[in-house]
Amino acid sequence: MKKIILAIVMMAFLFIESGGSATPFIATAYCLRGKTASGHKVARGIAAADPHILPLGTTIQLEGGTYSGVYTVRDTGGNIKGKRLDLWVPTHNEARKFGQRLVKVTILVKGTKAKSL
Repeated sequence: MKKIILAIVMMAFLFIESGGSATPFIATAYCLRGKTASGHKVARGIAAADPHILPLGTTIQLEGGTYSGVYTVRDTGGNIKGKRLDLWVPTHNEARKFGQRLVKVTILVKGTKAKSL
Protein backbone atom coordinates (compact mmCIF):
# COMPACT_ATOMS: atom_id res chain seq x y z
CA MET A 1 0.00 0.00 0.00
CA LYS A 2 2.86 2.38 0.84
CA LYS A 3 4.41 1.72 -2.58
CA ILE A 4 1.14 2.60 -4.32
CA ILE A 5 0.81 5.84 -2.34
CA LEU A 6 4.44 6.73 -3.07
CA ALA A 7 3.90 6.07 -6.79
CA ILE A 8 0.80 8.29 -6.83
CA VAL A 9 2.63 11.10 -5.01
CA MET A 10 5.58 10.84 -7.41
CA MET A 11 3.29 10.91 -10.45
CA ALA A 12 1.49 13.96 -9.05
CA PHE A 13 4.84 15.69 -8.50
CA LEU A 14 5.94 14.88 -12.05
CA PHE A 15 2.60 16.11 -13.38
CA ILE A 16 3.01 19.43 -11.59
CA GLU A 17 6.69 19.65 -12.61
CA SER A 18 5.80 19.13 -16.28
CA GLY A 19 3.39 22.05 -16.13
CA GLY A 20 0.41 19.73 -15.94
CA SER A 21 -0.98 20.83 -19.27
CA ALA A 22 -2.50 18.22 -21.52
CA THR A 23 -1.89 18.46 -25.27
CA PRO A 24 -4.23 16.93 -27.88
CA PHE A 25 -2.79 14.11 -30.00
CA ILE A 26 -4.36 11.80 -32.58
CA ALA A 27 -4.02 8.18 -31.49
CA THR A 28 -4.29 4.89 -33.35
CA ALA A 29 -3.36 1.37 -32.26
CA TYR A 30 -1.06 -1.33 -33.63
CA CYS A 31 -0.57 -5.01 -32.89
CA LEU A 32 2.76 -5.99 -34.46
CA ARG A 33 4.82 -8.61 -32.64
CA GLY A 34 8.49 -8.45 -31.79
CA LYS A 35 10.65 -5.66 -30.45
CA THR A 36 10.25 -1.91 -30.48
CA ALA A 37 12.66 0.65 -31.91
CA SER A 38 14.21 0.89 -28.43
CA GLY A 39 14.75 -2.87 -28.27
CA HIS A 40 11.97 -3.69 -25.78
CA LYS A 41 9.48 -6.49 -26.34
CA VAL A 42 6.03 -5.13 -27.26
CA ALA A 43 3.54 -4.97 -24.39
CA ARG A 44 0.62 -2.93 -23.13
CA GLY A 45 1.71 0.50 -21.99
CA ILE A 46 3.99 1.05 -24.98
CA ALA A 47 3.42 3.92 -27.36
CA ALA A 48 5.01 4.80 -30.68
CA ALA A 49 5.61 8.50 -31.33
CA ASP A 50 7.50 10.92 -33.51
CA PRO A 51 10.90 11.08 -31.75
CA HIS A 52 11.14 14.78 -32.59
CA ILE A 53 8.03 15.41 -30.48
CA LEU A 54 8.17 12.63 -27.87
CA PRO A 55 11.58 10.94 -27.92
CA LEU A 56 12.14 7.33 -26.92
CA GLY A 57 11.97 6.93 -23.16
CA THR A 58 9.37 9.66 -22.60
CA THR A 59 6.71 8.72 -20.06
CA ILE A 60 3.27 10.19 -20.69
CA GLN A 61 -0.13 10.27 -19.05
CA LEU A 62 -2.76 9.60 -21.69
CA GLU A 63 -6.41 10.58 -21.31
CA GLY A 64 -8.42 8.48 -23.75
CA GLY A 65 -11.35 6.64 -22.24
CA THR A 66 -10.64 3.02 -21.35
CA TYR A 67 -7.09 3.43 -22.70
CA SER A 68 -6.25 6.17 -20.20
CA GLY A 69 -3.10 5.59 -18.21
CA VAL A 70 0.66 5.88 -18.16
CA TYR A 71 2.54 4.92 -21.32
CA THR A 72 6.22 4.90 -22.25
CA VAL A 73 7.36 5.88 -25.72
CA ARG A 74 9.46 2.91 -26.80
CA ASP A 75 8.68 2.81 -30.52
CA THR A 76 8.56 4.95 -33.64
CA GLY A 77 6.80 4.47 -36.94
CA GLY A 78 7.03 5.71 -40.50
CA ASN A 79 3.54 7.22 -40.38
CA ILE A 80 3.87 8.62 -36.87
CA LYS A 81 4.66 12.28 -37.54
CA GLY A 82 3.86 15.30 -35.40
CA LYS A 83 1.34 14.99 -32.59
CA ARG A 84 0.35 11.40 -33.33
CA LEU A 85 0.62 8.28 -31.19
CA ASP A 86 0.29 4.59 -31.90
CA LEU A 87 -0.58 2.46 -28.86
CA TRP A 88 0.32 -1.23 -28.74
CA VAL A 89 -2.55 -3.68 -28.30
CA PRO A 90 -2.35 -7.50 -28.47
CA THR A 91 -4.79 -8.20 -31.31
CA HIS A 92 -5.72 -6.94 -34.75
CA ASN A 93 -9.38 -6.85 -33.65
CA GLU A 94 -8.59 -4.55 -30.75
CA ALA A 95 -6.49 -2.28 -32.98
CA ARG A 96 -9.37 -2.00 -35.48
CA LYS A 97 -11.86 -1.38 -32.68
CA PHE A 98 -9.62 1.37 -31.27
CA GLY A 99 -9.67 3.13 -34.64
CA GLN A 100 -8.46 6.71 -34.60
CA ARG A 101 -9.33 9.04 -31.76
CA LEU A 102 -8.35 12.28 -30.14
CA VAL A 103 -6.54 11.87 -26.81
CA LYS A 104 -4.87 14.24 -24.38
CA VAL A 105 -1.23 13.74 -23.47
CA THR A 106 0.70 15.11 -20.52
CA ILE A 107 4.45 14.54 -20.38
CA LEU A 108 5.47 13.08 -17.04
CA VAL A 109 9.15 12.42 -17.76
CA LYS A 110 10.84 13.67 -20.92
CA GLY A 111 13.13 11.44 -22.91
CA THR A 112 16.18 13.02 -24.54
CA LYS A 113 15.94 15.78 -27.14
CA ALA A 114 12.23 16.53 -26.62
CA LYS A 115 10.76 19.51 -28.44
CA SER A 116 8.35 21.61 -26.44
CA LEU A 117 4.69 21.04 -27.19
